[in-house]
Amino acid sequence: MTTYLLDSDIIINYFAKNQEAVAIIEQIGQLEAPGVSVLSVIEVKIGVKDAQVAKVDKFFNALKIIPVMEETAKLAIEFIRSFSKKGKVLHLVDSCIAATAVTHDLILVTGNKKDYPMKELRLL
Repeated sequence: MTTYLLDSDIIINYFAKNQEAVAIIEQIGQLEAPGVSVLSVIEVKIGVKDAQVAKVDKFFNALKIIPVMEETAKLAIEFIRSFSKKGKVLHLVDSCIAATAVTHDLILVTGNKKDYPMKELRLL
């Protein structure tokens, strides 16, 4: 069973050898194979240098990649519309990642907590 969803930033920081990100991902990896949104896969792979492709592919192959389903999309829309009414702009990808965590009852592992103001979202 998957408990955690890795955000793009924590994965990018992991590959940049950020000590905190490495420690978090290694600790979670000892417990389970965490999940990752397919959108995070895209975000990370866009910036990968050719020399890192095999290493990044191997990393993602060890994770549970979660697609954006209709239920997730609907919740992301709700997040964006709700916060827009409060004058806060949420990014589409962040909203979809948050919705993925909520709909799959996962804890989002991120270093960008300010991007995720949703009260129903559990963060690490």
